[in-house]
Amino acid sequence: MARLFTVKKARKAQGPCRKCGEPIEAGTAYKYADKRLSGHGFASTRYKWHEGCPVRQSELMSGFAGEIQAIVESVEEEMASSTCTSDLQTALECGASAIQDLASETREKFDNMPEGFQQGDTGQLLESRADALDEWGSELENAAQEMEEDKEEGVSDEEWLEGRQERAQEAVDSFWRIAYRNSRYLHA
Repeated sequence: MARLFTVKKARKAQGPCRKCGEPIEAGTAYKYADKRLSGHGFASTRYKWHEGCPVRQSELMSGFAGEIQAIVESVEEEMASSTCTSDLQTALECGASAIQDLASETREKFDNMPEGFQQGDTGQLLESRADALDEWGSELENAAQEMEEDKEEGVSDEEWLEGRQERAQEAVDSFWRIAYRNSRYLHA
């Protein structure tokens, strides 16, 4: 993961902020990270943000882990802004769809490998990643379906929504349980 640095006063204009798109003027504070481009040896690119613009953790990560983190952040943002169970359900369904797309891409990479390589370390890595993503996608879909359940009697609307939010967060967090179980394959 890239390290985030802070500059208190820019000596010259730094170009546009990655988050808001506004130019970073000379004399203003900004943050930057050098992100390595996978597969290109020591090649890297520098991303810059205004000091007050938030930086997502996924913007500092690359490769498979960065894609996973971006999905997690997206689903969590949608869940945080939800005001009813249908919003939670939509957030979980969108997350499940993104995960299934990533699983399909991973399986496609595996299928495009020659048969001899499919049995090697890289093939096993891709196959395990796809299996873990399928499992996580199913967990998110199950949680989304649970959002449709009827509210129990004697439970206030706030308590009901809070309980559903906790269940949704458990589904999102379940990936880390799945990833830990397959850690040899997910973080290589």
